[in-house]
Amino acid sequence: MQFLIGSKQEFIDFINNIKKEDNIAILTHTDLDGIASAIFFEEILKSRKLKTCLIKFVDYKNDILVKLKPIFKKEKISKIFILDMAIDSLAFEDFESLRKEIPIFVIDHHPMNPELDNFKNIIKAESHNCATQVVHEIGKNLTDFKEKNWLLIPTMISEFSYKNQENMEFIQSIYPKITEENILNSEPGKVCGIINYALIYYNDSMKKIYDIVCNGNLKVLEKCHKIIDTEIKKELENFVKNGELYENKKLYFYLFKPKHRIKSMISTELSLKKPDYSFVLITQEGKDKNYLNASARNQSKNQDMNQLMKKAIHGLTNANAGGHIPAAGARFMKKDLKKFKENLLR
Repeated sequence: MQFLIGSKQEFIDFINNIKKEDNIAILTHTDLDGIASAIFFEEILKSRKLKTCLIKFVDYKNDILVKLKPIFKKEKISKIFILDMAIDSLAFEDFESLRKEIPIFVIDHHPMNPELDNFKNIIKAESHNCATQVVHEIGKNLTDFKEKNWLLIPTMISEFSYKNQENMEFIQSIYPKITEENILNSEPGKVCGIINYALIYYNDSMKKIYDIVCNGNLKVLEKCHKIIDTEIKKELENFVKNGELYENKKLYFYLFKPKHRIKSMISTELSLKKPDYSFVLITQEGKDKNYLNASARNQSKNQDMNQLMKKAIHGLTNANAGGHIPAAGARFMKKDLKKFKENLLR
């Protein structure tokens, strides 16, 4: 695996300088890649007899580091690892400020912020190599992942890493019968679905899901699968009735209010059925009623969803956007919905 910036040796040098008395924090995303990368990463730390004092699962918010800073201070955090988050784009100034105070190491696969000029202690992989793959790659010679390896391929499936030929060949070396057509219904594909649905259902209990997945006890997560699956099917039917098509842009726009955070699952499923079209789904999520969240997908990669979302939030205050070419997201204030849509269709 080639890295865009950073190296295994840089990571090894960093981790070799961590002392047993250091208080370590892991900051990671709230999706399967975030969960899995943290699980594999903790195995690396355990092999060095290093203990994680704090794990935070966070969504993309501009002020995330500002809000976490008092917690880092209270817990006397002396080393921070940030996984599966484009923190250099999300909170660039706050990130630059914090790493002057606390040593930080970033492992990520999102597009790099062009403003970033200090690459120290940052590993960036190509987008098709999910963060879990990167952690697995840098750690496989440092520890034995044997008990956790079952989680690697479901995460690669969740991140569509199999769209890359080299990644698909790796998956097929373990599961020879898997093809791009049947991968979602394969054994690891079903595991991917169970965990992803559980992350939606138990959205406010990320540590609970983390512990369950870490222990490999997925049976307890199956009960929520039917609930989420039923809601997704219902919203897919609603989309057919209420989704707005802009044929000149080959773009679908859909604003809806689901009970659970299913917009990413729906946008993904829709885009798989019509890969040449872009899908932008908007929902209100979480306790903050002043904000809306967008999920954008285009499986053909004919249009860059990362750039599309950044274009859509142009000129909006307290907004952020980012992701990859086929899949990206945005968060913006509810009052700016009209402007967001105008930017999108401009």
